[in-house]
Amino acid sequence: MKTIEIVCKQCGKIFHKSIYEYNRQIRNGRDYFYCGRSCSITAGNQNRHDSDASHLNPRNRHDELTPFRCFQARIRYRKKKGPSDIDVLFLKTLWEKQQGICPFTNFQMILPEGTVGWKNGKT
Repeated sequence: MKTIEIVCKQCGKIFHKSIYEYNRQIRNGRDYFYCGRSCSITAGNQNRHDSDASHLNPRNRHDELTPFRCFQARIRYRKKKGPSDIDVLFLKTLWEKQQGICPFTNFQMILPEGTVGWKNGKT
């Protein structure tokens, strides 16, 4: 098997790679190579400690509708009932109209802090 000498982008070490694999990666748009997994991981982690949050998923940010997304997810994943037209804006409007009080028991309800539910098992 024919190989080619390449310089690692991270550490500068010279290493060998098969010509077939080198050409395949060049065709796929790669113009940099690493000598091993540790250099690849190190290079990938270098940009993670800055204050730029552009690489984060914007859907993971909390807003005023976040507590209601928990309920929307539960409605969406019900197996027996079928599709629903309830959305988070409707749930928020209903919560504000009822002032957080259950219409059946008159108990004060607690909203979850995020989309996964309540802390400490409170419901």
